[in-house]
Amino acid sequence: MNAIKMNRLELLAIVQANKITHVAEFIEAVEDYKKLVLQIAQGNAKLAKTADLEQFKKIKAQPTPPASYENDYKRAIRMLELSVEDVIEVEEDVFNQLVLDEWSWKRSFTVANTMYKSGSF
Repeated sequence: MNAIKMNRLELLAIVQANKITHVAEFIEAVEDYKKLVLQIAQGNAKLAKTADLEQFKKIKAQPTPPASYENDYKRAIRMLELSVEDVIEVEEDVFNQLVLDEWSWKRSFTVANTMYKSGSF
C-alpha cells in the first residue's frame, strides 16, 4: 500500500496532537539542556582553576542546543486547514510524518533530548 485516503479533519486533529507533543518535548529538552550546560560549565571551571595543563584537556565543549521543529507542524496544519477537500490522499512518506510522527529530523531530536536528560555528553 503506497497511499490511503483519510478524512481531512481526522488528519488535522492527529497533526495538531503531534505538534502539542513536540512542543512539550522541546520545552523539556530546553530545561534539560540548561541543566547540562550548567553542569559542564561548573566542571570546566573546576578544571580551569587547577592551572594544570593536563586537566585543561578534559574541558568539554557545550552541546548543541535543542531545536524546535514546530514550524513543520504549523505548515502541515495550515495546509490541512486551507484544503477544500474532505478526503485527503496521503502517500506513505507523508503518512509516516503526519500520522506516525516519524519526520526526517525525529531521530536526531530524540537522541539529543536523551543526551540532555542523561547528562552524558
